[in-house]
Amino acid sequence: MKRHLYLAAAMILLASSAHAVPEEFRTLTGAPATAGNTVGADGHIRAVTTPLLHLFRTESAKPKGTVLLFPGGGYYLVAAVNEGSSTARFLNAQGYDTAMLQYPVSAGPSTREFALAAALKAYRLIQAKPAALGLHAGRLAIMGYSAGGHLAARTVQNLKPAEQPTDLILIYPAYLDEAEPGSTTPKVGPPAAKPGRLFVLIAANDKPEWVKSSRTFADAWKAAKGKAEYQLLPDGGHGFGTADNHTGAAKDWPRLLEKFLGPQP
Repeated sequence: MKRHLYLAAAMILLASSAHAVPEEFRTLTGAPATAGNTVGADGHIRAVTTPLLHLFRTESAKPKGTVLLFPGGGYYLVAAVNEGSSTARFLNAQGYDTAMLQYPVSAGPSTREFALAAALKAYRLIQAKPAALGLHAGRLAIMGYSAGGHLAARTVQNLKPAEQPTDLILIYPAYLDEAEPGSTTPKVGPPAAKPGRLFVLIAANDKPEWVKSSRTFADAWKAAKGKAEYQLLPDGGHGFGTADNHTGAAKDWPRLLEKFLGPQP
């Protein structure tokens, strides 16, 4: 379809459009915040003073639900634009509200645990009080890029059976290959309870260990009786996000996610 051919470019146009979807910041207690953490000229947040939710609401006449979004950045920054706000605009266009988490980064040896605690608190807030946040109930998904994909997978792994999201979306997830010393079993795997749907996408020329672990994670998800879709792009490298300057498979990848997010049987 014609709209698929121009989808990647449309995402950027949505992000830069003068007609912006209403935005708002909230603390992880749900209270309004006057501003978010500072985003640099390069579109990155390098210091998260206070974990916050940056809310982007859909204007769709038929809203489908909400996505909790974790941009990547290696746990030392948050890629708030390329993997954050522009992705949120795309999700808005698909009928989803988006809550982008500005999670702790560059906080020393405990950074990942601080990030996980923030992610769990943010998810539980959205799940318990969507109306108070001005978000649509219905489908509730978690999506993450790179380190944010690792955080998303850890979040799902640490949720109770009754708390599980409808969907988990991992875009070139990092660190899923990590195992305990002396073990080959990955630290991060599917939840103990029957999981929801999984979408994993990564490029074949990303880090070999991350390509392999993405496939292993998807296979483990299926073994746990969850539905999983694994997409291996022939090229694209790592960190392509929603930028519009890519060629090849990475330029048109959002159409695969659009299909996954489409109407369910």
